Amino acid sequence: MTLNLTMHREEVLNIIIKSPVPVSAATIHERVKDRINLATVYRALKFLEKHNMADGFTILCKSQGTVRFYTKKSRHHDHYFHCEECHRFFLFGACKLSESIKNFERNTDNTVHEHTLYLTGICKDCKSE
Repeated sequence: MTLNLTMHREEVLNIIIKSPVPVSAATIHERVKDRINLATVYRALKFLEKHNMADGFTILCKSQGTVRFYTKKSRHHDHYFHCEECHRFFLFGACKLSESIKNFERNTDNTVHEHTLYLTGICKDCKSE
């Protein structure tokens, strides 16, 4: 099956791939607003997630409410720390839960398809202000 990767979808995907941290639809739209409207950004993100070209996760931020963020799809994934004050993401590290998940599956006969782990708090820069 050939995917219909339009010019706009490709541009949104490239922003996600090049970003070292998760990005929101609003952040993506800010970079392409002279060429792509916000509704098209959301449709592109939905397409990219549906076709396993991007991963998305939702966080509840005290000041911004519920926000969905997107990262590039890869064989491994990373975990992040999100600052509740400045809303920056910091890489927490590559996932090291594989063995724990395998043990959980073995002990419970459940099957895990995916997981999301992120930490929230206040970064050192915001703490010092």
